[in-house]
Amino acid sequence: MLINIAARKGQTALLESPKEIPEELRKGICRDEAKRKVIGKSVTAWDVLDPISYTLCLIAIPTLSGIMMRRLFTAYSVVGFKDVGAYAWALTVSAVLWLFVERCGFGWILDRDIKNRIVGTMVDFLVVAAIISLPLKAVSQYIFPIAVLVVCGMVGAVVMFFLGKWLLSDYWVERSIMTFGQCTGVTATGLLLLRIVDPDFKSPAVTAWGFSYLLAFPVFSIYMGIGAVMMMTRGYLGFVLLSVIIMIVAIWSVRLFPISEKNK
Repeated sequence: MLINIAARKGQTALLESPKEIPEELRKGICRDEAKRKVIGKSVTAWDVLDPISYTLCLIAIPTLSGIMMRRLFTAYSVVGFKDVGAYAWALTVSAVLWLFVERCGFGWILDRDIKNRIVGTMVDFLVVAAIISLPLKAVSQYIFPIAVLVVCGMVGAVVMFFLGKWLLSDYWVERSIMTFGQCTGVTATGLLLLRIVDPDFKSPAVTAWGFSYLLAFPVFSIYMGIGAVMMMTRGYLGFVLLSVIIMIVAIWSVRLFPISEKNK
């Protein structure tokens, strides 16, 4: 609903109104062959190496690097990094590698359209896996707490969009969607909502989320550790006060150093 309102008011960067969503996107099938999109351009010769296999190999480099970094920090119990997900590490490695590749003048080795299609495929499987992994018995058993969480999530979504509009200058709707998914504890939710307003992942929302997650998780881990101690020793009031202080500092930091990216 909030995405619909934002699109109608022209606040989405890539979607001007809900009517602009193509019929094939709403239905999921394109019957007209003339309107079917080309998934990309091949960098390699098809007879030598399939372009999709080639792109998958390039994507596998930062992906496997992120998994290895996750296992390394977990094995050595590095404080502040051992609980950071492999997804965040993979995004960081890919961003650093791509910056190096472009600086060296080898940006032509990757076709962005094919890469986006592979990423979209992976997101589809991620969303389906997140849905089917829900234990139905636990859902029925804890239906009341889940209902409370749903109501809190609706309120949190409204607050998230309000803060996003106030704090972020560019792509604030897309960035707020990813942040909402992170705050609800399910990144797949943010990715699924993001595909509504950015089906081709042209906005920097996913990359920005990866960097923010990597930087914020150590702080969040320390915050939860201190919060647990404060609740056991000083009660909930001290923890609430700490949370308010951290929120004020975070909002002040974003206002002091605004996040902005020009539309390309």
